[in-house]
Amino acid sequence: MDRGDLGRAAAEGEGVNEAVRRARRLPRSLLAGVAAGVLACCSEAPPPPPLFEGAAPLRLATVERGELPTPQEIEQLIARLVEVAGGAERWRTLRFKRVEDLYLLRTGSQLGNQVIATTWMRPDQTVRVELEYRGGERELRVMLNREEFVHPQLGSLQYATGGTQQHVEWDWEVVQLPYNLLAAEELKPLPYEGSGADRRIGLAVKLPGLSPPFEAWIDPAGPVVVEVRTELPVTADLSFRTMARHRQLFSDWRRVDGVLLAHRREIHADDRRIGLAETRSYDLAVEIPDSVILPIRPELPELPK
Repeated sequence: MDRGDLGRAAAEGEGVNEAVRRARRLPRSLLAGVAAGVLACCSEAPPPPPLFEGAAPLRLATVERGELPTPQEIEQLIARLVEVAGGAERWRTLRFKRVEDLYLLRTGSQLGNQVIATTWMRPDQTVRVELEYRGGERELRVMLNREEFVHPQLGSLQYATGGTQQHVEWDWEVVQLPYNLLAAEELKPLPYEGSGADRRIGLAVKLPGLSPPFEAWIDPAGPVVVEVRTELPVTADLSFRTMARHRQLFSDWRRVDGVLLAHRREIHADDRRIGLAETRSYDLAVEIPDSVILPIRPELPELPK
């Protein structure tokens, strides 16, 4: 009974108190239904904020049914990933220099735990990752037009072969995500992780001519690649293992000159976090000639054919 009913009851000579008592005699089921409707209206949660500027969530019918995505849906997902990240045309010519503070979680001198990590990337399968330790040591991994080199923390520049070659190629595979998924020779759906709004889509990825194969885990609310996983050779001299599980988790997504780039990376090995990288800066206007990637090309013995 609303105020109008009470007013009419009073006008007709019925006391207001009697009118209220009459309203209270309404069926409890009716009152309960009205109360539930009011509560549902008032307690409905607002939609979650977008993951980042320009997010374009993708809803796939098979995913909502709990079924693995079809090849056509995977193609649609990859296209949306690249579009949201800035577009295929922009990534086709993209180059950048990234500077990160890298905190390594390991024992030993604190000078060896804080590193400046600088990455130069060109779209012609060229990448340089340089680690500068506070103690003055330097570590380098380079791919220059598919020629691959490493400079260990204690050692000299040399060709990357075997296990070290996979670490160099892993740098390239990760730094060009998600654009390089367009060129994948294998993309296979994996069983889902999470449920409901937290469900993530996993793809087993093989890029042509590169190793290792890896898994890319995608949050469809972006959509965006939030995690990659692979197995890499253990390159330490004294180790009883030959392979280790590696994961990188990406977050703090921001746009730089229209390109969506992660500004935070967590690095895990064998389910233990071993590093945290926080981006200081991205430079997308930088020129990156060969002399920056490999300033001095030493006389190295030819690799065996």
